[in-house]
Amino acid sequence: MVYDTMVKSGDWCSNSSDIYASLFVKSQLDLLIFSSTVDALLGAANTEAGVTALFEHAASTFSEGALAKAEFGKARKAIWKVDSTKDVNVAGFAKCIAHPTGTSRFCFSLVKNAGHEMPSYQPRAALDLYQRFMAGRSWNSTGDRPEELPKCAQCGGVAPFAGPALPACATAGV
Repeated sequence: MVYDTMVKSGDWCSNSSDIYASLFVKSQLDLLIFSSTVDALLGAANTEAGVTALFEHAASTFSEGALAKAEFGKARKAIWKVDSTKDVNVAGFAKCIAHPTGTSRFCFSLVKNAGHEMPSYQPRAALDLYQRFMAGRSWNSTGDRPEELPKCAQCGGVAPFAGPALPACATAGV
């Protein structure tokens, strides 16, 4: 009953690609969309389909939309590590483009080994993701700023992904 009510209200399971296309292409706002690889609710495949729909809508609605869609299609995913010199684990993948005629950018990121509430599963990667995006830094090694991050283990967060890292993060004051 709750699910049906949310769907009927338009608050749930409604297409929002037009809103995001307008925010990036028309309003030229920076836009970050991310998903987690272990998110059973809104996983990577669903989010990626939404990003594809965003650019399809942009291409059919806005003059710059076709350019944005083409640029996103050509862009390569960056393999992202929080600290490229020390980390063994890949934190995720990111694909970003600049607005065709402006200064804003769009980024789509996948965070590995995180569930629906990604920051609680991968706090170190989450903080790095937000800091890179807000500062306009690259997702490759040139965007690394490990000195700005807590000294937690790479896989810190809640179970089942935390493992032995959880006590280390707790003692680090995170």
